[in-house]
Amino acid sequence: MARPPKIAEERRENRTVRYTTAEWLMLAERGAEAGLSTSEYVRAASLSARVVKVVRSGGCDPAVVSELNQLSLQLSALGNLANQVALYLHTGRPIPKDWSALPGAIEKTRREASALLCKLVEQK
Repeated sequence: MARPPKIAEERRENRTVRYTTAEWLMLAERGAEAGLSTSEYVRAASLSARVVKVVRSGGCDPAVVSELNQLSLQLSALGNLANQVALYLHTGRPIPKDWSALPGAIEKTRREASALLCKLVEQK
């Protein structure tokens, strides 16, 4: 005896969408708030959501990106140095005299970062 034909409206397509754990938990929570299973909520949200096309600009000036990358490396190095200073000071040793230049170097890098970010914002 053959199997009866499937109902035309029955969901036959199975597609995979990848979510982070946090995204999936958020969807499950919203589904529960709406009184729906996670699958029902995702289906309803995806079928009724308004899609907005994101228009991307031509991108940033490569020179600015290079500058920003160099600045990022400087900030990272300063962060590492600050951690080393903190560890050194927690040992109870006196502060070396040449460390007095550190606050000035940090402030200079902060100003450079601020100026570069302003330059990036003005480009848009």
